[in-house]
Amino acid sequence: MWRVLNSENILVTVLSKARSVLKKYPLCDHCLGRLFARLGVGLGNDTRGFSIKTMLQLVIHHEKSTSTDQNEIRELAVNAGEPFITMYRIISGETVCRKPCYICNNKLSREYFQSIAEKAYRILKDWSIERFLVGVTLPREIRLRELEVLQITGFEWAESIKNEVKREVGKIIRDKYGLIPDFDNPEAVVIIDFDKDNLDIQPSPIYIEGVYWKKARMISQTDWINNNVSKCPLSLESFLNENLREVFGSEKIFIHASGREDVDVRMIGSGRPVVIEAYRPSKRRFDLNDINNRLNTDIVEFKLTSIVKRSRVVYLKTTSGSRRKTYKALIYSSKELSNNDMVKLEEFYKTNNVVKQWTPTRVLYRRRDTLRIRKVFEVKTKLLSSNVFEAIIKCDGGLYVKELIHGDNGRTQPSFSEIIGAVLIPLELDVISVE
Repeated sequence: MWRVLNSENILVTVLSKARSVLKKYPLCDHCLGRLFARLGVGLGNDTRGFSIKTMLQLVIHHEKSTSTDQNEIRELAVNAGEPFITMYRIISGETVCRKPCYICNNKLSREYFQSIAEKAYRILKDWSIERFLVGVTLPREIRLRELEVLQITGFEWAESIKNEVKREVGKIIRDKYGLIPDFDNPEAVVIIDFDKDNLDIQPSPIYIEGVYWKKARMISQTDWINNNVSKCPLSLESFLNENLREVFGSEKIFIHASGREDVDVRMIGSGRPVVIEAYRPSKRRFDLNDINNRLNTDIVEFKLTSIVKRSRVVYLKTTSGSRRKTYKALIYSSKELSNNDMVKLEEFYKTNNVVKQWTPTRVLYRRRDTLRIRKVFEVKTKLLSSNVFEAIIKCDGGLYVKELIHGDNGRTQPSFSEIIGAVLIPLELDVISVE
């Protein structure tokens, strides 16, 4: 019995709210139904709205059957349209016209949804999109009118006009054209400008993870341009754009790596973890083997292995400083060296592995002067001549290895130069592993 009474109370509440709002605002079936969108299952807002108007007409006809006051019926006919227009014509003999909807100006309809869905599908097809979402932009005045109407009915059962358009257009694209709505990882979002009926597409970037190798020196990771002059003959980013923009039909290819080496440092050994981003791609079907073949040259090589989400880019960036690196350095000494110097250097970092390092002088013009605390975990050396030796250095990510070697006038302590007691110059530096 309680459930029956509760249902009756809800119906009375709905009809009372609908009556109040329709006496003040002209609303189409969609915009009235949307005020009660959370009631009922499997109903479009137009069906819901017309059903509420029909039930309200039954109630008012019963109330007015013995009354000669026709003002409210006329008011509802003008604001709600059918079935009140027919009711008022039968009672009064006068035919009235419905006013345009206060919220959408009579734009919302099944025909409107079909038309927009067809346009959206053509755009999605042109961009080779299979998984999609729909977005909507609304003029400020429509949003304010919707909020104004909701002041009467409340927000408890309502949904926004944005939600209705997104849902109805998305359902048609799914059911009629076979594309797949994807709320987690859409290939594109098609944006509907509700005011101008223009459509735009925001294709999601394609992210592919892998590693890269720089087999030569004087290659920057991204384009290095100063005063409109390129400072390096080649960058990894320009290399990717030259070879992959056509593959993806994208506006640009970006590189996101786990740290970066200096332009004069090679990246060899196990390679550096990387994610490449194809921005606004119009082609989403590709062969990784073909891509890797395009990116395998004598001086640069990429091996891309899997498609990933943007969260992987964030992971690479945020964990770069905690990844241990291994370097191979070729070092010149101002004094003649002995094997004892090599042993001294190796033994020192076994018990004194903490390095205090101020921002290197060479990058102070673009970076804040900050003290960094890093660790050196192991140093292995090989004396090649009386003044040249090779060092394998295992250390924290973010350690400036060149400064570890020469000391940067005391800004890095302890340094190889300080330990050996000689002026040291790093001749060549290679990264041979990144954890």
